[in-house]
Amino acid sequence: MIKYLPALHTRSYKACISIGFLLAILLITAIPSGAGAETISIDESTSKIRIGTSIEYYEDRDGRLGIKDIAGAALAGKWKKSDTATPNFGFTTSVYWVRFTLKNRSGEDVDLYLEQAYPLISYLRLFVPEGKSYTSTEIGHAKPFNTRPVDHRSLIFPLKLKAHSSMPCYLAYRTESAVNVELVIWSREAFNRQVIEEAPILWMFYGILLVMFAYNFMIFLSIRDQSYFYCALYIISFCLFMMSLTGLAYQYLWPNWPWWSNLAVPFFMGIIIISIIQFARHLGEVPKYDRVIDAVLKVLLAAGLVVSCLTLVMNNYRISIISATALTGIAAGFGSIALFIFVFKYKHRAARNYLIAYTLFLAGVLLYVFKTFALLPDVFITNYGIQIGAVFNVVALSMGLTDRINVMKNNLQELNIHLEDKVRDRTEELEEAMKELEVVNETILNFNQTLEEAQRRAAIDMEMAANVQAGMLPKQAPQTRDMDIAFAYKPMSSVSGDFYDFYEIGGKLAGVGIFDVSGHGVASGLITMIARSIFFRNIRTGAGKPLNLVLEKSNRELINEIGNIENYLTGILLRFNGPMVEYVNAAHSDLICKKGETGEVGIVNRKGNDIRGFFMGVGDVEAPYEALSFQLKPNDVLLLYTDCLYEGKNQEGEEYGLARLKQSLKSAPDAGAQEILDYLLNDFDKFIGLADLTDDLSVIVIKKSA
Repeated sequence: MIKYLPALHTRSYKACISIGFLLAILLITAIPSGAGAETISIDESTSKIRIGTSIEYYEDRDGRLGIKDIAGAALAGKWKKSDTATPNFGFTTSVYWVRFTLKNRSGEDVDLYLEQAYPLISYLRLFVPEGKSYTSTEIGHAKPFNTRPVDHRSLIFPLKLKAHSSMPCYLAYRTESAVNVELVIWSREAFNRQVIEEAPILWMFYGILLVMFAYNFMIFLSIRDQSYFYCALYIISFCLFMMSLTGLAYQYLWPNWPWWSNLAVPFFMGIIIISIIQFARHLGEVPKYDRVIDAVLKVLLAAGLVVSCLTLVMNNYRISIISATALTGIAAGFGSIALFIFVFKYKHRAARNYLIAYTLFLAGVLLYVFKTFALLPDVFITNYGIQIGAVFNVVALSMGLTDRINVMKNNLQELNIHLEDKVRDRTEELEEAMKELEVVNETILNFNQTLEEAQRRAAIDMEMAANVQAGMLPKQAPQTRDMDIAFAYKPMSSVSGDFYDFYEIGGKLAGVGIFDVSGHGVASGLITMIARSIFFRNIRTGAGKPLNLVLEKSNRELINEIGNIENYLTGILLRFNGPMVEYVNAAHSDLICKKGETGEVGIVNRKGNDIRGFFMGVGDVEAPYEALSFQLKPNDVLLLYTDCLYEGKNQEGEEYGLARLKQSLKSAPDAGAQEILDYLLNDFDKFIGLADLTDDLSVIVIKKSA
């Protein structure tokens, strides 16, 4: 029966969570429509504010509204006032918008963090005013972890509130999980203190779970009792489930696997059900006491296996989490009934121990739920109620196993006094195993410290690399009497694989280059710095040589510098000589020209023949490049860009495309280079909508002055 009781405990835990969600839903149904959200006052003394009761929300059922629609007057009377600290809108396909206003009543600028404490939100976008429009930042559980502006397990937006000013803020929630709004405003000092104070508590909790896992697993290896194996499986799966639920697993274990992070919660819920049921059946000898209960447990066991397998096969979080939650509620309910049957009907010794464990864990969960709904104060024991209850639960499970050993020992002594020596030897082995576990725990703690230091250094190195790369690129476009130039540069992450340059010789603009390195991250960023230096040097020293030979020489030097690696480059070089332009293309996106006289837009090539050459930086290939010269007349416009501009996709997966890009350039106003660039990017952004860019974006517009 004992091995059944942990299963019951887990089900009861799940039942508790289900009760918590039910309470949240009941509270939400009581939320009235408010006249307007309160203004949240901020000053230099502000440290932490939960703003759940100071927000308004609006349900966008079709998910088609943009910030201009949401912030417009048409929806002014349709917002609803939140009346609970943590609004929960359940599982829905709607986009939920939340708005509130921050007001700085102090005479100094205030740096803040806006935290969405429930981390399992697939996409969360913040809109704040900038001039007459809004700027947006999007993060979420379904996006790569390194795209977050703040390296933390929950979703954090940095804010800066100017002195004596107000800031209206809009949040768009789009997720496959429950829309659980849990917003907190932090001062940055208070948030940093919280992180420092919370870290040892969390890692102590997970350290205890890992030690108990190692303890039970090592005993299993020693005595080959399957009860210990399933207990160890339950502990490690529960540990990974909690880390996934709180965002720690995504931060530290699989930050580059958003698809897996999205599926981990329902997957481990299924594994927990499997392990705890098997633990109960083996340890408690359930078939021996009650075959009906054992048959139901087998059905639940099969269901847990199906949930975990289908989670991986279907790759559908919404279906998986609903199935796993429903199964958890059913298993917890039946497990509670079976636990009481074994305690009061069969008088099972282990059942009494696990009833205590179940009660302690349930108490911890209830403390956290009551704190969440502001029924209890936010103190240590309520804030970490689930973790404290889980530790007591796991310790009680292991103590129950130890109690089973003691019972077996007494029974063996009664059967045969000569077995005392063997029991003593086994006890000594267990004591030795405990000593070894202490060493393992110390090793784990040291490893965690080493890992944290390595991650801190890696973050510093990445920031330095981004600063170095940003410092080497031109900040402003050169302006001459005969050329009007504007450019835009939007790296996907801190270190970009795109780069551009403007070449000036003798105080005059001699040429322009735009390049794209394959791949992303530090490796691509390092290649951009090496390549920029090589091209810059050869453009200056090869002023009298044909531009294609300059490119070929640069390619050879680049191959010698970077060696035989997987990354390669594409790019365009332009050289200006009065009205004439010399043009070379190395497997890059086509150069587009808009004629000033006719307004016609077309690709620059040689009588319809493609002049693009081979990739650069490929060690086994040194192909020649072809140069093309053409005349740039007054008001002619040249467009240089990386492939992100036409390969960008909207939320339906449709590409922007070269045809739309050419039409956008044709429709652009007859104005300066900056106005043309703004028109192109605005048209691109309207098409993309809320979809994410998947590559670095670089665009250069050159207009020949009249």
